[in-house]
Amino acid sequence: NLANKLAVIVDDIQDNHAVVNGFCELWGITTINFYKPSDAIQWFAEQRLTTQQVDFLVLDFSMPEMDGIQLFERLVPYLKSKTKTLMLSSIDDDKITQRCYQLGFIDVLFKPVLEEKLAQSFCKKSNAITIEENTKQSQLLEQTLILRLLNNT
Repeated sequence: NLANKLAVIVDDIQDNHAVVNGFCELWGITTINFYKPSDAIQWFAEQRLTTQQVDFLVLDFSMPEMDGIQLFERLVPYLKSKTKTLMLSSIDDDKITQRCYQLGFIDVLFKPVLEEKLAQSFCKKSNAITIEENTKQSQLLEQTLILRLLNNT
């Protein structure tokens, strides 16, 4: 059930907002739209102390200020672990897709976005690693590497 969820959409192109907003409206999802990554960062920073849950974060890969991956990395401190993030891209690049999944994105969708694909992505149980788990895994890996280095010296 997607009704009464909140999606934040960050894309520099009006038409892309119109498409995603149209689908979200059909499903009862409230949207907050940003055309510049810096505006999204500012909003998330201002919201960090609220209990408002962003259910979906939809990012465009190619934007003038920074790409969607760079934006996601800047937003991580403000995201709640249940936020499902997906990337929209017009570039079919395996490296981009792989990096998104490594970061915990639930999906990478290619433009033009199709209603069925977006709905499937929103309904996915987060099979991606959550932000908190990803951070814990990185810390554990770092500790393991340090111990190995110390034991070899």
